[in-house]
Amino acid sequence: MSVSVIIKWGGQEYTISTLSEEDTVLDLKQSIKSLTGVLPERQKLLGLKVKGKPADDDIKLGTLKLKPNTKIMMMGSREESLEDVLAPPPENDDVINDFDIEEEVIEVENREENLAKIARRFWCWMWTTHCLITSHVQRRGRS
Repeated sequence: MSVSVIIKWGGQEYTISTLSEEDTVLDLKQSIKSLTGVLPERQKLLGLKVKGKPADDDIKLGTLKLKPNTKIMMMGSREESLEDVLAPPPENDDVINDFDIEEEVIEVENREENLAKIARRFWCWMWTTHCLITSHVQRRGRS
């Protein structure tokens, strides 16, 4: 008995009716390759499941109990569209390795932001002390 499936990929539908129930998922993928040009190892077939898991390549199509003209979505890319992505990046001598740049080590107590904090706290302390002394002197004069 023949198996007829419709493969959806790239906005198009491809009908495959040349397979039998004795053929495997790998045979289906080979048929898809002849229609789309996508290699079997780059194909992911959505809708083919065995016990809730994606069907392996050695599973026979008869065990999947596919209805006639079952629609299966295929995800995958042709090799020529992946060449740019898989190609190693060109060597570029303009890249600066910033891990090799040595930085000047500054002790924590000598860092600019910490010195500014200390100066600010010192002036706040001076102002507070001045205000306390001034208010104490004024009270002494009133009594």
